[in-house]
Amino acid sequence: MASSVPTKNIPLYFHYMTIEQSQSSMPYDAQATVNDLCLVFDWLKQNGKADLLNIKHELIGKKKVMWLHDYTRQNTSKDTRIDIVFKSAKYDHVREVIDTEKMQRKGRMKKERDGDEEITHLALRLGANKDIFVAVYEYNHYGVTISDVTEYINESIERYLVENNICSSLKIKFEPYLSKEFLEELKNMKKRNVMSVVVDKEMLSGNEWMGVAGRNDIKQTVTVVFGKKGRGQNVPDDLITSIYGNMSTNEKIKRIRVEGSTLAGQMKIDTESLQMKHSLQVELTTDTREVSTYDCFKKIQEYLESMGGT
Repeated sequence: MASSVPTKNIPLYFHYMTIEQSQSSMPYDAQATVNDLCLVFDWLKQNGKADLLNIKHELIGKKKVMWLHDYTRQNTSKDTRIDIVFKSAKYDHVREVIDTEKMQRKGRMKKERDGDEEITHLALRLGANKDIFVAVYEYNHYGVTISDVTEYINESIERYLVENNICSSLKIKFEPYLSKEFLEELKNMKKRNVMSVVVDKEMLSGNEWMGVAGRNDIKQTVTVVFGKKGRGQNVPDDLITSIYGNMSTNEKIKRIRVEGSTLAGQMKIDTESLQMKHSLQVELTTDTREVSTYDCFKKIQEYLESMGGT
C-alpha cells in the first residue's frame, strides 16, 4: 500500500565550512573550536526561548527576518554532526485572501510586518582528525541563502563575544564543494577567450569606479573581465590557475568563469556551476506541508554515508 505521507524533492548544495580563529600561541584544536561555536548556538537558543526579538536578524534589503530555531550536536567515532534549523519570514507582502473552495473573499489577513514562517536546514559534518566541515545546505527559495546564514552566524558570534566579555575571535566561511575539478575542465579547452572574476568590491578600494560600486543599491561584488589579446591568443593558463589557486585563501574572490571552446564547439566553465549538488525526496509535515526536519537530516546523513562519509 502506497504511503500517504506527502513528499518533496529538495535541492541540496554542498560547501566546505571553515572556522577562522584569532591568533593564539596554543596549537589549533578543531574540537575546541567546534565547542566555541556551539557555545554561541547554545546562547542563541537560550536567548530565543526568552524572546525571539533577542535573536532576530533583519535582512533589510530582502524585507525578511531570520533567526536560529534549533540545533543539535552529536559526536560519533567517525565524525561530529551539527544539524541546524533556521527560520525566516518575509514581510511587506500583503494580499487579499480568498477561499478557493467556496470562492469567498476573506479580506486582508496580514499586516505589513506579518510574514509566513519558512524553514531552512543546514547539516555540518566534521570528520575525525579533520579541520574542515562538509556543509550540506537545503536550498529553499522562500527561506534564507547560505550568504544570509554566514552573515547571521558571524554577527551572532560578535554579539556573544561582546556580551560575555570574551577577548577572542571566531569567523565562519563557506566555500563551494566542487564536484569536478575546475582545472580538469580547463585542460579540455583549446581556446580560452574570456575570463570573468567576481570579487568583493573592497578589492578595488582606491579605484575611481568605487564611487559607483560603493552605492548602497549596488551589489557587494564587482566582475572583472580579462580578454585575450590578438587573434589566436588565449587568456594565459597561468593567470587562470593562479587566480583559481587563490580562491581557497582569499575570501574576496567569489567566482571564476571562463569562456572558450573545445574541438566540439563552444564551452563555458564556472566554479559556481561545478559546485556539487544533489536532490533528495523527503517527507513533508501533514499540517503546513513544510519539509520534515527529522526526515531531512536523516536522509542527508544516509546520503553522506553512501558517499563514504565526510
